Amino acid sequence: MNMTIKSVAKGLSVITAHGREEVSGKSGFTFFHCNVIGSGDTYLGCAWKNSPRVIFASTYMGEHINDQGWLNGMYGESNNNQKYGSNHLLI
Repeated sequence: MNMTIKSVAKGLSVITAHGREEVSGKSGFTFFHCNVIGSGDTYLGCAWKNSPRVIFASTYMGEHINDQGWLNGMYGESNNNQKYGSNHLLI
């Protein structure tokens, strides 16, 4: 909460790579009232395992964030258990 995340990448970068094996797992990443700034072609997250969960809420995102926002997975595979979210973004 209330933090700044700065990407220093010159090329492609990913802010999160969360992994849960099961949908019932209680882990995840939540970013609330944050600033995401930096350089490079930056994605908000990339699935690491079967059921990742990442939320960005009420967060400022700089122009370096890729329009797609999220990468499907480490190997470009889509998975119905991936839970990514963003709301009240200030772009």
